[in-house]
Amino acid sequence: MVQEFDDCAAEFGITNVSSSCSDWLDSDGVQGDVIHAANVTYFVSDIEKFVNKLEAAARRRVLITIWSIANPMQNAVLYKMVYGEEQALVPGHSQLLPALWEMGILPDVRFLPQGTIFDGVVEMPSFPQTKEEAVGMAKAGIWLAPHHQDRGDVVIRENFDVLFREEAEGFIPQWLPDARQVLITWEPGQAS
Repeated sequence: MVQEFDDCAAEFGITNVSSSCSDWLDSDGVQGDVIHAANVTYFVSDIEKFVNKLEAAARRRVLITIWSIANPMQNAVLYKMVYGEEQALVPGHSQLLPALWEMGILPDVRFLPQGTIFDGVVEMPSFPQTKEEAVGMAKAGIWLAPHHQDRGDVVIRENFDVLFREEAEGFIPQWLPDARQVLITWEPGQAS
């Protein structure tokens, strides 16, 4: 992600941006007009310390983007099929917002529209075109331990017709929840 960010800034001649590739709580001297944390609050054990550091670094605005269903939970159906038990919950926006409120922060919250839009044109999602690509897509991500890849492969293939619907666009996953990106933002200086 950082490489893509840096490449994009270079391609368009944007010089007033920077990225930091380190543990946020251990970083030192990071400052910016806007501080953006994307898809990391699910794994933060001390959210108050994390948010205070965001606040201290931001001059104009703090942005946190997460998903309405936490990324790690989006494959919970597959997890249960492979491991035979419910996946442990990770905190999402419904836990983050009360934590912010307790800190005295009243953020603006927006649930962004589904899909990707470039220059006003909706970009249609792409789906796996072959069964092999579909199985690979289902196994991707952190939900399946590296040493359980074979086990996951067997379970996904045995349940393929339940997990995917074949359409002209490709194999459409049926287990994925209807998740939307959530933008949580505020001006710094609200934390008590």
